[in-house]
Amino acid sequence: MLLTSIARSLQVAITGTTPSANLAAGWKDTDQRNGKVSYDQAEVAISNSTSATEIVPAPGEGVLRDVEWMSIYNIDGTTTTASVLLAGGDITTPVIFKAALATVETAAYTKQRGWHCVTTAGALKTTPHA
Repeated sequence: MLLTSIARSLQVAITGTTPSANLAAGWKDTDQRNGKVSYDQAEVAISNSTSATEIVPAPGEGVLRDVEWMSIYNIDGTTTTASVLLAGGDITTPVIFKAALATVETAAYTKQRGWHCVTTAGALKTTPHA
């Protein structure tokens, strides 16, 4: 996933009875003005919040932000729904991925595999994309 606008970020919304999740993401920035490459990451915990939480901030002016990996881990005691949103700018915020996650299940994104979910047993879980 490539963020090319200073107005666009990735957010995660968690819904459920008492929505709680751990979020993490890593990305590579390439400054188009000087070619400098840097890496960064973020970890965020969502606790009892139904509003979207930013996990990958918008890149700076002239920077391409390439999301390398992202993880959403359901720490809630019940099934929650995780939605990844492309936020910002003057657009309606589209859902780019959505999955129902049982307790301690994980939704993950990697550049190599794309989006996928892992069950509590560590097996791949089939899930529809939004």
